[in-house]
Amino acid sequence: MYPILCKIGPFTLYSYGVGFAMAYATGTFIAARRAKKSGYDPGDVIDLSVVMFVSGLVIARLMTLFENPGYYLAHPLKIFNVFEGGLVFYGALIGSVGSVFVFSHLKKLSGWRMLDFIAPGILFGHMWGRLGCFFGGCCYGVETDMWSGVVFGGGAGDVSRHPAQLYESIGNFVCFILLLHIEKRYKRFQGFTFCVYLILYGILRFMIEFVRGDERGAFLFGALSISQCISLVGITCALIIILVTLTRKNTLSRRKKAKEVSSDVVQSGSRRSKRNSTDI
Repeated sequence: MYPILCKIGPFTLYSYGVGFAMAYATGTFIAARRAKKSGYDPGDVIDLSVVMFVSGLVIARLMTLFENPGYYLAHPLKIFNVFEGGLVFYGALIGSVGSVFVFSHLKKLSGWRMLDFIAPGILFGHMWGRLGCFFGGCCYGVETDMWSGVVFGGGAGDVSRHPAQLYESIGNFVCFILLLHIEKRYKRFQGFTFCVYLILYGILRFMIEFVRGDERGAFLFGALSISQCISLVGITCALIIILVTLTRKNTLSRRKKAKEVSSDVVQSGSRRSKRNSTDI
């Protein structure tokens, strides 16, 4: 593949780094534009994106160490070469979400509302990020003899493999379109868009993991990868939040209607009694 796009003296431009930069730029642009349309200050979103970038980068790298400790024990200096590849997306997501709530609390903003602004941008940015993975030759798939197979070379060996990065890149774009459609048609509360994002991406990632051929980190006696377990947790949490919130809203709505009916009955009875006293 093309892990290095060009070299100018001591400066090296990595394809993974370009994909990473495109992901950050496009994701931030979409989130800031959505915030502005809703009457929020886009500057807050841009500031938040910087915080998310730093926190996400740190946690993503730590999860990489957890998934593949042997490699980094043998090559400790590689830990700092973050733009050559080797960042766990779910680590970045977990670190970013945590920073959103901290930032929102300090700025007196709604953390859930900010996550709703950001969610579509994460999918669109992730699409670019996976293209960077493809050209960088990381996050490759298992061996295959299908026409879509790609020889990545390097650590993937000189064999034909599933381009798992392209599968996920296309999947992210499809999820981006679906998320915007679902939000427009069904949004019911703050945090709804982000919860739907967790469900859509969780399903996509769970399936993609079955064709990933790089070191994934085994969980549940090797039955699932760490990312698949995180996907299941994310999907479950999102479904619980949606069901609990909608149930609570429906309960409050019924109580409100019951009070209105009761008030109407009382007022009607009061008017009748007044008429009866007038007739007497």
